[in-house]
Amino acid sequence: MESNDRVLFINESPETASIVMEKLAMWDIPVCQKQATSLKDLNNLLNSGLWDVVISEYKYSGVIAFDVLKKLKKTYCHIPIIVLSDDLSEENVLELIEAGIDDSVPKKELSRLRQVICRILRNLPSHRHVLTQGYSADKQVGRYEAEYGPAEMEHKGSILFANMTEAFLYGKVICDRQGKPVDYVILDTNHAFELMTGNQRFEILNRRAAETNFGTNETEPDLIEICGRVAITGEKRVFECKMNYREKVYSVSAYSPCPGYFVSIFTDITEQKKIEAEIEKLAAAFERSPVMVIITNPDGIMEYINSKVTSVTGFSFKDANSRNINLLKSEMVPKHILNEMKEKFRNDESWEGEFISKKKNGELYWVSASVSPVRDRNGNTTNYILIQEDISDKKKFQQELEEKHRNLVKEVMKLKVMQKQKIQQEKLTGIGHLAAGAAHEINNPLGFVISNFDMLSKYCERFGDLIQAYRIFKNHIKNNEYQLAVQNISVLEELEEKYNIDFLLSDINDIFNDCNDGLTRITNIVSGLGTYIREEPHDKIMEYDLSAAVDNTLEILQSDLKQHAEVKKELNKVPDIQVMGDQINQVIVNLIENALYAISRKHVNGKGELKVRTYNDKRYVYCQIEDNGAGISKDNLNKIFDPFFTTKPVGQGSGMGLTIAYNIISRHNGQLSVESEYGKGTSFTFKLPVNNKPKKTN
Repeated sequence: MESNDRVLFINESPETASIVMEKLAMWDIPVCQKQATSLKDLNNLLNSGLWDVVISEYKYSGVIAFDVLKKLKKTYCHIPIIVLSDDLSEENVLELIEAGIDDSVPKKELSRLRQVICRILRNLPSHRHVLTQGYSADKQVGRYEAEYGPAEMEHKGSILFANMTEAFLYGKVICDRQGKPVDYVILDTNHAFELMTGNQRFEILNRRAAETNFGTNETEPDLIEICGRVAITGEKRVFECKMNYREKVYSVSAYSPCPGYFVSIFTDITEQKKIEAEIEKLAAAFERSPVMVIITNPDGIMEYINSKVTSVTGFSFKDANSRNINLLKSEMVPKHILNEMKEKFRNDESWEGEFISKKKNGELYWVSASVSPVRDRNGNTTNYILIQEDISDKKKFQQELEEKHRNLVKEVMKLKVMQKQKIQQEKLTGIGHLAAGAAHEINNPLGFVISNFDMLSKYCERFGDLIQAYRIFKNHIKNNEYQLAVQNISVLEELEEKYNIDFLLSDINDIFNDCNDGLTRITNIVSGLGTYIREEPHDKIMEYDLSAAVDNTLEILQSDLKQHAEVKKELNKVPDIQVMGDQINQVIVNLIENALYAISRKHVNGKGELKVRTYNDKRYVYCQIEDNGAGISKDNLNKIFDPFFTTKPVGQGSGMGLTIAYNIISRHNGQLSVESEYGKGTSFTFKLPVNNKPKKTN
């Protein structure tokens, strides 16, 4: 380096100055170091003398020194300027190019500074020291263009892009005879361009684009067409470019430093485009969503609504954008829901629920909503996404269902009352049949008891005459009227012979035995009937002996049974069970009476056969009632437990007997089954659990 080379270093930061001066001294580069704390200081220093190279920081007191540097280049365009900075953006780089700044060195790469200074000083013209402050900038530019040519002059500006992270391309356009761009020559690139295209810089410099893989048809749109127009017209263009063979997408900023030349800077936006594509998919999904989608910031300010929100509420995106979410809320949202939502949001948790919202025209409607926080990579909540569905029709339908349910409950209550009445009616009907049979059964023993009492009354009269004769005889003896007493003996003998006293004494004993048997039978019948008509709750749970209950029922129905059937009993000793005895009695009576009715239909002039059997296993006690009556047809067999189904003539059956019996057994966790062959007979069997607690009726 020549000793008369004049290098000016202007800085603001003492730390930066110390490091740079140490580097320059180590490299044996003489430098004049000045400190500037403002743009005014910088401007004064730049105008304080003639300099071969100026090194300046990019910012002073936090303000970019672009305007001062640009003014300096306009006045002294021959002075190379090197800018020290942190990483520059694409926009900053374009501004420096426009200003004519020669190079830029990042502060973290100060090792490059020596190379840049030496290169610039080597390229300076030999007559640089004759320049004065008043020398015309335009004349100087013309002088440099005369010596080096415009391409080389502009090429110096490309040094700025050597270490950019963005790809850089500097080229000269080639046009056909009509002035249409058909190709360009690659004058310079940077390392980032090598990475972008896969081409080494030395392999493509000074070559036409058509000769590389970066030529026509390799990019969309065609770079030759766009960059050629930029070079010809001087208009800046910013566009997106797809590199087909690399499957990459770039944002391209094209600028013309002088006519016929262009600079293009490529920023890889492939990942950004993928993200945008995903966002577009999500946006499309949101727009086609059958539910309302609303996105707000953490303060509840709406940033997005989909078309479904507009169609339901009438609010457009313009109406909702930057407005608080309360715009869509009605005053009818309960406070407890608002408090619950606030608590969830305070804890960055999701919330789900239903509330009343408001349309643009003031109309209220029901929504089902879920609100979830959207978090960034650091876990901070950046947005809330609200998914809403208009459930007004659903709510209306629900209200109608609830009303129908209430009406149905009322009807069910009525049916239960009717059923209870029907059960009571069936019970009373059964009791009536039992009472009729009991009356008939009582009449027989009662008849001969009454007849015996008539006979006993006559016997008492005779015994009265005889006793009176004995009293006369006793008085004669007492009064020593022996003659009369002897005469009275003949009277006594005549009466004993007349009344057949020996027979009377023997017959009286038989009469009392017969009366005792008759009264005992009457007592048993009345006692058995009492188990059906006692004033106890219908659903009272009690210890129950099934065999004894069946035997008691057969006793009460004895008169009907004797008239229609021969009864065969097989009543085994079975365990006592916990049941509502009154209801099980009703089942037994119903099944036996049905059997008698079936027998009477088939055996009109004779008797049928009724078999009644009780038995048990480890889990259940069983009662089987089998008859050889008319039987049940296959068509009716599946209907016999249906309410109001009956095969009896009108007025003789309600159609509820077997239904009630089936329900009673089911309520006791048991089972009632039937087997039947039409014309041959039917067998009903019910079983009840040994260890069981039946369900009481409501």
